[in-house]
Amino acid sequence: MSNATQETTNFVEVELCMELGFCRPTTDRNGELTFSENRTDSSYGFTIKCKVPKEVVANKETLTKYVREKIYHYETVSVDEINVWDSKKGEFLFSR
Repeated sequence: MSNATQETTNFVEVELCMELGFCRPTTDRNGELTFSENRTDSSYGFTIKCKVPKEVVANKETLTKYVREKIYHYETVSVDEINVWDSKKGEFLFSR
């Protein structure tokens, strides 16, 4: 049996449910840039059907560790093309 076949047979399809947290840009009472923590609703705001290794669904701790390792492996949020909009000129301050 090939490694690819073994890997496929060692996975199980589940409906994975989780809360997601993220920070979004906002302003404080002085109008300065700050970030505010936001979360999906507490009743499992995000679900996805996916395949995971059978052994990670043995308990919540193992599943949590697996998902967090996958998340930290990828850049889940990126901030690109930061610019300033000049509403009087109708254009961005920096060329794209």
